[in-house]
Amino acid sequence: MGAVQNRRKSHYPWTKDGGQVRVDAGDLNHDGKPDFVVTNFNDEYHSLFISASSLLYSDRTVASRLAAYTKSYVGWGTHFIDYDNDGNLDLLIVNGHINQVIESTRQDVKYLEPPLLLHNEGNGVFRNMWEQAGPIFQAGHCARGLAVDDFNNDGGVDAVFTRLNSTPILLRNNVGQEHAWVGFELQGTKSNRDAIGAKITVVASNRRLVRWITGGGSYLSSHDKRVVVGIPDRNLTTVDAEIRWPSGTIQRLSNLELKQYHHVVEPSRNR
Repeated sequence: MGAVQNRRKSHYPWTKDGGQVRVDAGDLNHDGKPDFVVTNFNDEYHSLFISASSLLYSDRTVASRLAAYTKSYVGWGTHFIDYDNDGNLDLLIVNGHINQVIESTRQDVKYLEPPLLLHNEGNGVFRNMWEQAGPIFQAGHCARGLAVDDFNNDGGVDAVFTRLNSTPILLRNNVGQEHAWVGFELQGTKSNRDAIGAKITVVASNRRLVRWITGGGSYLSSHDKRVVVGIPDRNLTTVDAEIRWPSGTIQRLSNLELKQYHHVVEPSRNR
């Protein structure tokens, strides 16, 4: 999609049980273009690439603190989520090593690794929320698949991740209601039915909040195709939105009520 400035050499982990590098895209710096996070092997960092200009991406792995948080981890699932609905995309990552005896040769690398909930401070820098996020984020796991979904339909994005030779863990979001939100469930007609590739732009006061519906997901996992957009302005009761469908159709929606999901069907023509 574009050139990456100062890109480091990276050896992506492929393992006998099918594990591999994971990628997610989201508008982290509010410029309307997708930025990328890439999981990696220990000592190689999970990487962050931010859109800098037309067809150029800059490596912000170190500046965002992602390098410091992930140097010793092997990542299996990652997803941009606005877990507190403040309008800024945060980052959820699950980790777990593939070598059960790694600790016999490395003191700084563990077989069981904690998941990461990284809060976007709004300036391109992440803060590790391990203390506030709960005991699951303070313990090690051999995590594999990650799936994100608002399973109780309250606007707070939840998550579930699987663990090797253990039970899955369901994470309920208890802070998503701190701000208002608007949800979208798209249904393509000319486009694919799940509207994968659709771009949603929500206009909230003087901010344009951009989200995409992406396909795939984590290792042996798939995310909920619904999109939740956090609305930081507490004075708003409605917002406007524009949907650019994969077919190229542009659909504009006005006065969408907050704190609810809106089922939107792709129109037969632009409107």
